[in-house]
Amino acid sequence: MKLNNLLIDLLLKFYEENETSLNEDVVFEAFNTSKEALRKTSHFNMLFYFHNEMIKLRSNLKIGYIQKRKTVDFLISKDIDTRLVYKALAFDGDLVLMDLANEKILAYLKRSKTHLIATVEFSKKNKPYFILDNEPLYHLELTSDAPLIKGAIIFVLIDEIVENKIYGTYLKTIGHEDDPDIETLKIIYSKGWPIEFSEEVLAEADRVSFDLEYEKEKRVDLSHLLTFTIDGDDAKDFDDAISLEVVDDKYKLGIHIADIGYLVKKDSLLDIEAQERATSLYLVDRVIPMLPHAISNGVGSLNEGEHKLTLSVIITFDKKYKMIDYEILKSIIVSDKRLTYNEVNKLFYEGKFKHQEEIKTALLKLYDLSKHLIKERELTGTIDFESTELVFITDRNRKIINVEKRESKDAERLIESFMILANETVAKHLNDLNYPSVYRIHEKPDLDRLMDSVNVISKLGFKVDTKDFSNPKTIAKLMALADKTRYKKIVSMLVLKAMKRAKYTAYKDIHYGLNSMCYTHFTAPIIRYPDLILHRIIHDLLFQEGNFEKMFKYYDTNLPEILKHSSNQERLAIDISRDVEKLAAIEYLNNNLDKTYKGQIVAILPSGMFIELTNGIEGFCALRTLPSYFYYLEDSLNYINDYGVEYKLGDFVLVEYIGYNIDRLEIDFTILKKV
Repeated sequence: MKLNNLLIDLLLKFYEENETSLNEDVVFEAFNTSKEALRKTSHFNMLFYFHNEMIKLRSNLKIGYIQKRKTVDFLISKDIDTRLVYKALAFDGDLVLMDLANEKILAYLKRSKTHLIATVEFSKKNKPYFILDNEPLYHLELTSDAPLIKGAIIFVLIDEIVENKIYGTYLKTIGHEDDPDIETLKIIYSKGWPIEFSEEVLAEADRVSFDLEYEKEKRVDLSHLLTFTIDGDDAKDFDDAISLEVVDDKYKLGIHIADIGYLVKKDSLLDIEAQERATSLYLVDRVIPMLPHAISNGVGSLNEGEHKLTLSVIITFDKKYKMIDYEILKSIIVSDKRLTYNEVNKLFYEGKFKHQEEIKTALLKLYDLSKHLIKERELTGTIDFESTELVFITDRNRKIINVEKRESKDAERLIESFMILANETVAKHLNDLNYPSVYRIHEKPDLDRLMDSVNVISKLGFKVDTKDFSNPKTIAKLMALADKTRYKKIVSMLVLKAMKRAKYTAYKDIHYGLNSMCYTHFTAPIIRYPDLILHRIIHDLLFQEGNFEKMFKYYDTNLPEILKHSSNQERLAIDISRDVEKLAAIEYLNNNLDKTYKGQIVAILPSGMFIELTNGIEGFCALRTLPSYFYYLEDSLNYINDYGVEYKLGDFVLVEYIGYNIDRLEIDFTILKKV
């Protein structure tokens, strides 16, 4: 059914409002139309009707997203998920209007894909045809000539979709099916993530510089302070540094952040590109940066021994580590030493340190301060989620030879505690001034989902107080109960299932995971656009460097849309990163087919169980792969067979890798025995 734009916009409003009826006067005003005009619109009467001054959607119709799973499709609407009897002729994620009476899609309101990845094949008559990744229901026809060879992986712009036929324009060949990293490239391209910068953007980045003598007249020169960066061994961009100054029994903690918002000018090609990307993309074997290396590793990076422009938050503590004052400054710093987490952890745990004594003294005092801040956060209800980040170790030929879980030790926690403090301080300062600003919020969890998780957690033997789950302290206590048990990972996963995603907004609200009522992202402007634009807000509004009224209005008007896009890009980056991580896990397992692995059952379903290996890789063990029939007992969270063999949630097992699905990036295990 071909609908005009007015009806599509009206259906989208029904979906956004999560309503089956809308006030007709509100609709008439919003869409500059009338009852008579709507009635004359083709297909209006098939979809809507008027009743009691309301416009109503007909009862057999439903708006929702198509969700495609291995064997079945769902229509995911805002109030209910509907399992479909038939496979939907749609992409995963398409927003559609469906007639539930016959499961017919009447209109595609938003397509989830604008581009496709296709593999080129040739028929016996030497005519090219195309195999589409994960889209077996569709047939592709190119609308223009293209340089095609067998096995080429091509990137295609979708021009039009008519039933099961896609008409597309060839854009480029991204590789060949035999290339070693082609699956990674396919993931990146299929998600629409830009890999390269244009020549114009690169040229503009090369021209970015600053006049140090001029800046010294406009900024506070802090280059005399003992200052250092602490990052991972393989870090290339440095956007935060710290310092400590002791003055009259008071401690002045300096948190210095690269002033990227000043270097990257508003509406420049660099700014437009950074805003579109919104974040750097971190993958197993590469980083696709938000800004070109000339900025991220060069003029904007706090490299050792170089004068750099920064925004500094100087926080003063008394001798008992109570915060008594702060200031936000435009500054210039010099990083005296580039330290790594490993070096600093060696100092904290073993007392070993190879750099000058004054840095060692400062680090030990900062260590005491960070432990105090962390303890305070624990008391206020910060939730310590158990997350698994994998580290893939490769040889010279980039072959993955080992996989480990990334550990967060005291050096990492020290930097995290100081960055959280800086983020809260800046957020509160701008909020108190009632300026437009960037906030990082994490809304309260869905209470129904949380109660479902709590019911499972209680079956694991934990006594759960269910009085007030709107308070993060309650969740923090629950997580603490599981901290030293085999169920820590499982409890964390169950709680996370009920959590909403953190996001960027232009309004203040709770960050539930941190139990912070006023929080932002200020400390990573090289890799996150919200941080970059927050730096620009500080220049324009706090330091009043531009037309205050004009810039106030600009941010007040434009921030919501900018931050919504940034949140969407962040989620997309996380999805791509996870997919590439799964791909690397499959590569590692395929390179070690003769190994067996110890793992833990971390989730259960009627069809089987999810198992996380001790190295962090997760896969699925289907019950059908086991040598005998197992019964699923939901109430007791276990499986049992006729011979008394039992597997339950939290058990440790020895597993064997038996295969994978490359299209769905799924890993399959079978259990050999309990351990």
